[in-house]
Amino acid sequence: MHGRSLKHWTLAGLDLLPEWRWQDVRSAIQVKEEYFEPLARHRGVADGPGGGRKALGEEAARRIPAIRLKCPEDFDTLAKRLEGLIGDM
Repeated sequence: MHGRSLKHWTLAGLDLLPEWRWQDVRSAIQVKEEYFEPLARHRGVADGPGGGRKALGEEAARRIPAIRLKCPEDFDTLAKRLEGLIGDM
């Protein structure tokens, strides 16, 4: 999964800023710069590991149903990759 999809699924599992619409986030080309980094700064985690990726990723991972609802194709790609890794073990 490329970085853009990773940021999308992370953002899909989080409460976004009220002025943001999911459709705009989903269609953004520069999702990291336009949405992920501002949200990390807003949440006060931008100075943490990975520029907030660790904290926000862990939070988003607890909301799998929201992620599957908002970006099923990205989630399905991730699930298939994990299945492939587990199958290779």
